[in-house]
Amino acid sequence: VPVDAENWISHMEKIFDVMGCEDAFRTRLAVYKFEGNALAWWKAYKQAKGGDT
Repeated sequence: VPVDAENWISHMEKIFDVMGCEDAFRTRLAVYKFEGNALAWWKAYKQAKGGDT
């Protein structure tokens, strides 16, 4: 479902531009918007790295 991913990225870039987000905040906001498989992947990644989920 690459089209869904591309649409999500475009949507997030629009939000970043409107909000004037700096790079550090972009990551936090993107993670906040994760759902479903993306959220599960992020939690597994953080756990593997020894970080908080």
